[in-house]
Amino acid sequence: MINRPPIGGASEPPPMLRFTDMPQVLDDDEFPFVLGVIEDSRPSLEVEGARYRRCSDGYLVEWPVESVWLRARAYTVDPARTTIMALAGPLLNDWWPILRSSPADPARPFLSAGAAGQSIEVAVLGFPAQRVNVALLEVGTVAVIGLEGTIADADTLHLYHFLSLTVIRAAIEILGEYRALVGQVPDVQVQVSEDQGIPLEVLLDAAADLGRMLSPQSG
Repeated sequence: MINRPPIGGASEPPPMLRFTDMPQVLDDDEFPFVLGVIEDSRPSLEVEGARYRRCSDGYLVEWPVESVWLRARAYTVDPARTTIMALAGPLLNDWWPILRSSPADPARPFLSAGAAGQSIEVAVLGFPAQRVNVALLEVGTVAVIGLEGTIADADTLHLYHFLSLTVIRAAIEILGEYRALVGQVPDVQVQVSEDQGIPLEVLLDAAADLGRMLSPQSG
């Protein structure tokens, strides 16, 4: 049984959340996979159950949930716009040309929306549903939400505190659609550190459990 992230209501601003208070220990090009299985020992700012680490123009928000860490990355797109995203990884990179040339499939709504260049409505726990975009970027398949404003705006920080869970749930659902798409999961190891890997099927099992935990029915 996976416990829900310990977060407050959507109308409650996270206290003392300021960009400059986050330890600057994140590399600018660091975009980690949505699920972490090894605890990051670097300093962090803990706010309302989440941990924050920043780089020069963005930050990582991490929700510890039992033995895994749910992760989303906020970054600056241009001086007046930011994005928060969760990375589903490179598993689907080779599938995108096929998905784009195939008709939409109700069995994989997230990937169908991404292939069509459309957003999809995503609800998480008890929070209102939000529009999320699914796209293939250089780092892999991502779920993203963009906002006007700078990375250090109080309003942006407040909204991303909660929207991080929305893109995290979307990325987890994408992993579930990948599993259905390939049928039999490849017998491969996913590197989680320089000297440690876990079976892909174990990672996808964990993602399925987390997806159920984050669904609106759990809120």
